[in-house]
Amino acid sequence: MTSDIRTVVRDYLRRELMEDRPDFPLTDETNLLTEHIVDSLGIFMLITFLEEQFGVVIDADEVLVEHFETVAAVAALVETKLQPAGSMGGA
Repeated sequence: MTSDIRTVVRDYLRRELMEDRPDFPLTDETNLLTEHIVDSLGIFMLITFLEEQFGVVIDADEVLVEHFETVAAVAALVETKLQPAGSMGGA
């Protein structure tokens, strides 16, 4: 499922935030911040998209740079939000 999430995130970024850079080589590990693909407004646009697309809620305390640095990080965040309650492991 993570690869599907990554594809959806990449497609969104290309369509909504990279329309002026169609040939930029966006990979799962491209740093979205240092490459100026997302900024603070872009992060909130992405959050809105993720919540609508995947039916998840991203809490304010989850809006951390490390969750939005790469497509892989965004997908990992969404994947954790899609996990059934109690399946996170633990003691």
